[in-house]
Amino acid sequence: MTDVSKNVISGFSWTAVQTVGTKVISLVTQLVLAWLLVPEEFGKVSIATSLTSITFLIQGLGLSDVLISRSHMYVKIFDLAKSLALITSGICFVLTVLIGVIFGLLIYDDIEITFLVLIYSFAVPFNAMSIVADARLRIDLKFKQLTYTRLITFFTSNALLLLLVIIGLGIYGFVIAPLIAAVGRYFLIHFFAQTKHSFRFTLHHYKYLFASSLHVFLFNFFQTIIRNTDYLIIGAFVTTQAVGIYFMGYSLSVQVVGLLVSSLSPVFFPVLRKIPKEDTEKLRHILIKIVQVFSLFGMCFAFLQASLAEPIIRLFLNDKWLDTILIVQILSVGVGFNISGTIWAIALRLKGEFKTMAIYSCISAILFLIFIGLFTYIFATIGTAVAVSIFNTITITVILLLSLKKFNIGINLLLKMVLKYFFIAACIFVSANIIFALFFDNNYVLQIIFVGVLPLCLYFALLYAIDVKTKEILKTIFARLKLK
Repeated sequence: MTDVSKNVISGFSWTAVQTVGTKVISLVTQLVLAWLLVPEEFGKVSIATSLTSITFLIQGLGLSDVLISRSHMYVKIFDLAKSLALITSGICFVLTVLIGVIFGLLIYDDIEITFLVLIYSFAVPFNAMSIVADARLRIDLKFKQLTYTRLITFFTSNALLLLLVIIGLGIYGFVIAPLIAAVGRYFLIHFFAQTKHSFRFTLHHYKYLFASSLHVFLFNFFQTIIRNTDYLIIGAFVTTQAVGIYFMGYSLSVQVVGLLVSSLSPVFFPVLRKIPKEDTEKLRHILIKIVQVFSLFGMCFAFLQASLAEPIIRLFLNDKWLDTILIVQILSVGVGFNISGTIWAIALRLKGEFKTMAIYSCISAILFLIFIGLFTYIFATIGTAVAVSIFNTITITVILLLSLKKFNIGINLLLKMVLKYFFIAACIFVSANIIFALFFDNNYVLQIIFVGVLPLCLYFALLYAIDVKTKEILKTIFARLKLK
């Protein structure tokens, strides 16, 4: 087994533990909160979170990726990186306060949204000053320590959130809990990274970091727009309650994205960065394999969650959340393509094409805003879900093709991989749902088995029998699991 394979497997193992752990905690917390709170309260939290996401992004300034890409200079640029983080944290704190006042009072006319944003603003400096230590752990491929940090912080934040809601603080628990967790994470990640808190303030040679960092920042800025403006647009065109319904549906629909992408994406860049740029054939082979694996599992689990949306929501949530069923189902159609296309930004990072990455991200954000604004204005939250699904299916796939073309990976090869798994998954799961609707009563436990478990097994069994490449992937995974 090559060093790259070992590092990917090790990194995946630890980030998978982290991701599964956080997803279980998050899902349990979300289900409990769904019983304690109403959609309108979730809507206010969603709007506040979307507003703070912009400053959350600015505080990073793309430093993490740049530090990893220039890992050989980490010690020499430590003081500079810390200094830039300090400056951006101060700017972001002030910006967060202004956003809270302007949007909460003037645009949404809701003082609670302002208070939520203002409380969260105090977490900004601690998050910003943790970036350099986080990069140190990624450079050293210490995914174990990153996992511990993430799980401890996430568990603390969610436990505090539930406690604060239960004792009567309501939606304010959504910002107080992350604030306390951000302080704890700052000290914990510095301990694991063995990184000192003190530094000498300097901006000497700031262009060395800032040039590439600016492009990474712009990329992240436009990605943040894509991730969060749908909530803000719904809040402006529809109602706060509609935001809450959409928030719940969207949160449930991206569970697959979190499980697959969050487990592997943080591993790929620091590990593949170790491969010399000249070894293009090796990188090409790995990137093709990543797209294939992501498509194989992503398409299947996207249709799985669409099939299970109705029985799961009816079993575990009350009637006030039934409108989320259709939203989850619509969003799930595009989730598989979102997962398949995840690697596009990492591919450009490996080429050092941060500017191209920012341009693609900018174009994506413009298209996203056009889709979301138009569809939401005409069709409300259902239109939002349709627009997001169309965006994920078409735009992200096109960007994936353009990005991997730089590694001489042909468009026909990629489309064949992605569409093959999509159509097979669609045929199996849609057929199962039609048969169940025609011949069975609404028994939700039976529905979970018939439209979820059985099609899932059939999907992998069929591909194992008829597709050689899928068979190789599954055999490799089984072999690695046995070794573990």
